[in-house]
Amino acid sequence: SMSDLAWRQEMLCDFTASAFDILIPIDLVSQACSHHYLDGDVMGAECVIGVDVARFGDDSTVAVVRRGLVAFEPLVWHGLNTIEAADRIGELIRVHRPHAVFVDAGRGEGVIDTLRNRGARHHGDTFRRPGDRRVALCQQSD
Repeated sequence: SMSDLAWRQEMLCDFTASAFDILIPIDLVSQACSHHYLDGDVMGAECVIGVDVARFGDDSTVAVVRRGLVAFEPLVWHGLNTIEAADRIGELIRVHRPHAVFVDAGRGEGVIDTLRNRGARHHGDTFRRPGDRRVALCQQSD
């Protein structure tokens, strides 16, 4: 038999029902989502961009800019080819001047190569994640 919390979470899709076996309780997520930072709170904080590149089909290329504790609204592009995706990421790099750009190398090899050819320093497959998916790191050129 399920507990009331488990029933609400599993059968009613009530994700406000915080269960005992979760990594991040919904109350903390809600609190974090409701917190608003002022420009001064993040000014000077390190900027990082994360990119998941898609190719064809229904999938989308997504980039997220994070400055300090603030992750901004994800940027979602559908139907971009490799060069178009590299152009969009290159523009983000120009505007935000990030410390680092993390590109998922699962479909992002062409984007990584294009960014590297345009001057980004490539540090290879810096991380190995569960499932052995590679993530490459490009740093802004000096």
